[in-house]
Order: sequence, then structure tokens, then C-alpha cells
Amino acid sequence: MTRSKHQRLGGLCVVAECVLVGCTGTVPPPPAVSAAPETVPEPVPVPPPDLHQAHPLIEHARALVDAFNGDRCEALEERLDDRMRKAIPGPKLAAACKQVSADTGRVTSWRILKLEPYEGRFELTGEKENIILKLNRREDDERLSGLLMRPPPPPDPPVVAATLEVLPIATPEAGRWLVGHGGPHVRGNHHVGNDQQRRAVDLIIIDDTGKSHRGDGSNNADYFAYGQPVVAAAAGTVRTVVRGVPDNAPGVMNGYVVPGNVVVIEHAAEVFAVYAHLAPGSIEVLAGDEVKAGQLLGKVGNSGRSTEPHLHFHVQSNARLSAGWGIDPHFPAIERWQDGAWTPVTDYTFDHRHVIRPVTPSSP
Repeated sequence: MTRSKHQRLGGLCVVAECVLVGCTGTVPPPPAVSAAPETVPEPVPVPPPDLHQAHPLIEHARALVDAFNGDRCEALEERLDDRMRKAIPGPKLAAACKQVSADTGRVTSWRILKLEPYEGRFELTGEKENIILKLNRREDDERLSGLLMRPPPPPDPPVVAATLEVLPIATPEAGRWLVGHGGPHVRGNHHVGNDQQRRAVDLIIIDDTGKSHRGDGSNNADYFAYGQPVVAAAAGTVRTVVRGVPDNAPGVMNGYVVPGNVVVIEHAAEVFAVYAHLAPGSIEVLAGDEVKAGQLLGKVGNSGRSTEPHLHFHVQSNARLSAGWGIDPHFPAIERWQDGAWTPVTDYTFDHRHVIRPVTPSSP
């Protein structure tokens, strides 16, 4: 992980680095905990789509580039289908084209962002500005049925790392905590595509055979994680509490109250931790309470958009679940199961299939 200078946010160390997603599905089966850690290969680069392939939308995009660069905007009207010509008469289209050309400058290169039979998105690099070009056509007509030109969206802000104090979990009496979904790669973490949860984690407990439950797992009480203490990862102020959401039966999700019973704590300015899917009746704090690191918040449940008892935990920059950006949580010291033994790890951050525990049992 590439880092820049440490910044200080309300006593929490932050490091700059180059609506709650449902926990939809059973966590991938882990290896036996005594096995060597899995090495995840880097993704294989996918070659960009070929601009020279025969495709009507590529031809339309090429004509638009030529129009921008050659002041031939009047010629674009013939590329529109009948409904588009009524919606955007030729003079109006030509004026819009000329305005975009003036704002963008000469197009020096362009590339395909998305290409399907009836929809294409292209990024045009101009001397002054870039532009995103979206084109649509109908199944029975190669002419354009849709044309949208807009600036590219701003890039996502870089992921920052907030150093908390303790893991949000206590040492279980039996079994170990498994990072079922977590880390920076979409293959190991289905939260990555969500702005607020791009470094979220789902934590379950497994026994020494890698199972997360006793028997057939048809009851929540069968799961080793169910009812385990959830603790504050650092000192802070409780900002949001949702309670009273019933647990699901394993395998059934609540799509209406997605986080289920949840506690949101402000640990520092623009550092908010979300503790989700807690058991009904287990939450021990109220909004406005000041909490200490390791203080009991509630117990692991199966409420909300969850298929089995686990703790969903993530850190984001805004108190609202649907706003802000995800932050990478770091912990000063934990223990990780590696090569058949517990190994101390400093400056730890979650990753897929890690088996972990607090350095010392938390005191709920």
C-alpha cells in the first residue's frame, strides 16, 4: 500500500492512499484454518475494445469526432432517426455540436468505455476538456435514437486509512473470526463497488474445520457468530441507532431495512464506523452516548439484508449511510492465523479469507 504523510483527524491517524450493500449470499467456504494462506493472483489486464471493428455506434462516434474537429456539425442530422430529428432539429443539433467543440477543443484521441449492440459510451480527450459521449440505437434501425454529451464525472477520492484502536469483535470462546468479504478487490469483497463501503468487511466465526455453524445451520443459534459481542473499535460518540428489526431465518434477507439493527459511531471528524446486522434487543447504547474503545455495543445478529449471522463493519466519511466515501480501517495490533499458529500483526487491515482475533480478549 502506497502511503503519503500521516494526517491527524481528531486523534485518529489517517493515511492517504494512491445505502448499505446487502450481504447477499453465504460467505465463500474458507479453507481449514491450519492451511497456508491463499495467494490471490493479480487480475489479468483486459485489452481495450477495438475502435476499428465494424459497429454502427463506433461509426457514429467517429462521425461526431470528425464533426468536432472539422466544423461539420450540420452533417450530423442525417445520423438521427425520425424521433430524434423531431426532438433535436438540425439547427439545434449543429449549435450544440459547435458549442461542445468550442468548449472541448480539438479531439486528440478517443476510446470505448462500453459497447453493446444498442448502446455505446465513449470518452473523447480534447485539447481543453474531455467529454463522455453516450449513443443509443434501436434494434431495427442503425440511426441514432439517443445522443448525450457531458463532461466526465470527477474521479473517486483516494482511499484513506483511519487507524482505530481495537477490532470491533471480541475473542470467541470457540472458533476464529474469518473475513468472509473484505479487502480492496471485487473478487474477495462484493462491497468494493459501493462508494461508502469500498473497504467494508463481513465477519463470521468458523471452527477448526472451517464451518460457520453446527448441524444444518437452519437456526440462527446454530451459527458460532450469533450472539457474540460487538465492541466499539475506538472511542467516539454514537450518532445513529436503529433497533427493533427482527432477525431473519438463515438464507432469507430483509430487503427493506438493509442494515438491520445498526449503530453508527463518530470516531473522529469525517470518520464514522458502521456496525450492522446486530441482534434485536441486544444494543446497549443510545444516540449521543460517549463510548470507549472496546465498550459493548450489541451482539452479532442476522437482521437486515443478511443471509447468516455475521457482523458487517465499515468506516466512511459521512454520518449518513448513503453519503460520503469508504475509509480503510487499520488496527495497531491483532493476531492472524498463519501456518498453523497465531502470528502478531501490526498496522492490520482486513483482507479476504484472513482468520483473525484481537490480541487480547475484549472486555464487553
